[in-house]
Amino acid sequence: YVGERLRGTPILALDICEHAYFLDYGFDKLSVDVRSVVTIGSFDGVHSGHKVLLHSLKQMAERLGAESVVVTFDPHPRIAMGRAEGMGLLTTIEERALLLEREGVDRMVVVRFDEEFRSQSYDTFVRESLVARLGMVGMVVGYNHRLGRGNEGNYESLLPLAAECGFALECVGQHLIDGSKISSTVVREAMSRGDM
Repeated sequence: YVGERLRGTPILALDICEHAYFLDYGFDKLSVDVRSVVTIGSFDGVHSGHKVLLHSLKQMAERLGAESVVVTFDPHPRIAMGRAEGMGLLTTIEERALLLEREGVDRMVVVRFDEEFRSQSYDTFVRESLVARLGMVGMVVGYNHRLGRGNEGNYESLLPLAAECGFALECVGQHLIDGSKISSTVVREAMSRGDM
């Protein structure tokens, strides 16, 4: 699929970023000879907490001689699971792509968050999509990262898989500003109060 704005009409990848190759929808058309370091998440708003994670992503990619890749979702998981009552997104997929490219990320891959994806185990997703299709040689996760059916995939459960599949794994701690956590939810709440 081409990708749809949550507000507005479909837009081609060519219209989104300076470089058309930056954005991929799904894994089917990716080059089989790519080497990548991957992080996964919604990245709504690309706030300062995200930027700490992206810094680690780019550092590992440089160290391993690989592309830095963000894998994100459409629609947002909370929307897909019917848990988004009153939640407004900070950015569309297209805006997210622009922000991530400006942060120096090499590529963004958008995964359709549907029932088939939700039912997939983290083990299967990592092996068949990230390692086999993205050539993943490194992975960076946040302190509260969850992945796969039942949110079973986290840093601890990924460790033996990383050893078996041969990719580096790094966990980035919580980012605080003046003792307060930073998240997309916190940013949305602040904006709803007019606290800019």
